[in-house]
Amino acid sequence: MRYLILPFILLLCSKVGICQLRHVFGQPFDSLYQQAEYHSEAENHALAAAYYQRAWLAYGEGFPDLPMYWYAFETFYHGQQLENGLPFFRYFVDRVYISDEKLAVFRKDTVWARLRSHSAWPTLLAQIQAQRPTYRTTLQQLDTLDVDGPQALAQVETIVAEYGWLGRYKIGEAADVLTKVIKRADTATRERYLPLIRESVECGEESRAAFAFLQDQLCIDQHKAQIYGTQVTKNKEGLYELHPIYAPKYVDLRRASIGFEPLREYAGFFDINLKD
Repeated sequence: MRYLILPFILLLCSKVGICQLRHVFGQPFDSLYQQAEYHSEAENHALAAAYYQRAWLAYGEGFPDLPMYWYAFETFYHGQQLENGLPFFRYFVDRVYISDEKLAVFRKDTVWARLRSHSAWPTLLAQIQAQRPTYRTTLQQLDTLDVDGPQALAQVETIVAEYGWLGRYKIGEAADVLTKVIKRADTATRERYLPLIRESVECGEESRAAFAFLQDQLCIDQHKAQIYGTQVTKNKEGLYELHPIYAPKYVDLRRASIGFEPLREYAGFFDINLKD
């Protein structure tokens, strides 16, 4: 059983470029990480921790996205290997906003008593506290931001200019506000922000799904075939149809790499029947 205290579900965030996508993250990392997840769910924490460690090494002493650092730490912790898990925890809390509610869990829940009693806890707590004021102010701004208002883009540009792109894995669902505003902006603005979002994906801070939707939308704006098949339109009969897709033979591989269902299943939501 996992003690999820963080709003992170989607685990897919790749370091590979848009023209070099592999099925998820590539071997041997995929196999090792899947084994880690399997044994973690089975509460075989010692074996899961060993696979997390091997996956981390296979990826070049790192993980593709921030939530994976949390899952690795959690497994080491419940496997009675707190000392070995602390580097993952340090990396995670140094880059992710920990809300008041989540911090309260760390401070009070008996599950984390061993963490609180560790000699490193005061330093870790200070590390968490140090970045909270900045994020709290930014989150308050995003919470009150009217995505349809005339000043929305200017407000987002001010935030990004000061803090960089704040992805979903970094600040949670509040990041969706940034994405919504950019998606509604003009083509030039979307084109300007796409590299920032891609960089955030490569750093493990933003979901690849957010990048994929924006990438496809930009392709349509530029009268190019979309990459991931996310964009649909209505024809003269009022029926949905997909915008043209680049190299459609391989679109399901590209979709799998960002955690999307096969295109046929996605198209079914819009009553689109794909030809074989």
